[in-house]
Amino acid sequence: GRYDADTRAWLAHTTGADVSAWAGDGSALAQQTLMLRQSHRFADDSGIGQWARAVNAGDSTLVAQLWRQAPDWDRDAPASVTRLQPGQAHDPRLKALVQQGWQTWLQQLSPLENSVCSDAQALAALKAFADFQVLCAVRDGPWGVDSLNQRIAASLGLPTEGWYAGRPVMVTRNDYHLKLMNGDVGLCLHHTRGLRVAFPDGQGGLRWVLPARLDAVETVFAMTVHKSQGSEFDHVALVLPDRPVAVLTRELLYTGMTRAKTRLTLVVPQAQVLRHAVAVQVLRSGGLAEL
Repeated sequence: GRYDADTRAWLAHTTGADVSAWAGDGSALAQQTLMLRQSHRFADDSGIGQWARAVNAGDSTLVAQLWRQAPDWDRDAPASVTRLQPGQAHDPRLKALVQQGWQTWLQQLSPLENSVCSDAQALAALKAFADFQVLCAVRDGPWGVDSLNQRIAASLGLPTEGWYAGRPVMVTRNDYHLKLMNGDVGLCLHHTRGLRVAFPDGQGGLRWVLPARLDAVETVFAMTVHKSQGSEFDHVALVLPDRPVAVLTRELLYTGMTRAKTRLTLVVPQAQVLRHAVAVQVLRSGGLAEL
């Protein structure tokens, strides 16, 4: 905050907001800076809220304490934040986690794997798929997007390549002709004209696209945290690599954790990597303060 008397008076007169709690002698830039302090995705005192605050503050000690207190993930764990520390990339608990996360989606998908899908069924399947998401810090390696997409598809009993009913895909480049934007997620299903990919049209309907016309898409059982910005999911499984990497910072952790609305599962092969990431902060300067 650090809002001076003139700024506080103007805000009170214009908006009725009392910002006296953030009074101070800030610079001219501080008087033009708005801080978003209240999350409408989850409560501040929720488990996810506690983790988000600790990570955002760079409090490695508190993060270590929260990690020790978090219960291990299992199918019946009631906690909003759970942890899973796999000993190897093919840990059977990872298979159980994704099977449970997409249980409702798989139940809806089963009768559609060999039959024509209606718009209503496609919309319901897309909604069910978005209830759970695996987010990764990296693309490569055993804990990256590319490897996990292969393993997750196999764990769910689906093909690991090609086009098939049930394949979720994300657009990776804007296609203005098809009216698809980078980050749009669709689901391949049987349509009256054969396999098509159903994309929400933003108005409660669908756009069915021939797979051959999609030259910039990738399977999206797992996506990078970067790609998830602006999205929200009921349950997020946040997967960290087994060693520190340059992109793994507190900002990336915070973004990944705060995509979850009600449940967060931290998949952390090495706990020290989590603590290391909390201590690494991205510092940016555009020179505005100096100006």
